[in-house]
Amino acid sequence: MSTTETYKSPLSRSLDIVSHELTHGLIQHATHIKHGSSSHSQALIEAICDIMAMLVDGDFTIGEDANLNPLTRSSGMIRNPSNPHNGLTSKSNWRQNQANGYTAGHMDEYINEEDAAHYNSTILSHAFYLMADNSKGSGLGLYVTSELFFDVITNYLNSNANFYDFKDAF
Repeated sequence: MSTTETYKSPLSRSLDIVSHELTHGLIQHATHIKHGSSSHSQALIEAICDIMAMLVDGDFTIGEDANLNPLTRSSGMIRNPSNPHNGLTSKSNWRQNQANGYTAGHMDEYINEEDAAHYNSTILSHAFYLMADNSKGSGLGLYVTSELFFDVITNYLNSNANFYDFKDAF
């Protein structure tokens, strides 16, 4: 985590970003999930890190406290699992979409490229949001969803886990 031209302040000032990065260590030492060569496993790991960050930070956005430069990230955050598209219109290039804060929200937007892990991760973190959000009385609530989530990542996913394995485990 460092300061670059894109950011006005160090990313380490954002609780959810620090939590996301620490979760990489948790995954490595407390689960059977491994960084594989598949784009699915990498996106799964990034989604798990974002979900843990949301639980620690208490909201459904990632990096909103990082003071991002609005000229390069108009949404003001890194990812928004509650609204992966951030109210933006898709461009033809997924890298350009991600740079603007637009990420995948459904499997039909999945990009099968190894370096698309962060772009694809919001497919799963958005599903978590939909399960947890109880603002309209239809979600399970954050506590129940987080208990289910942690049980799945620590007990049911193997080293080759992907999005479909995660769905089946739930």
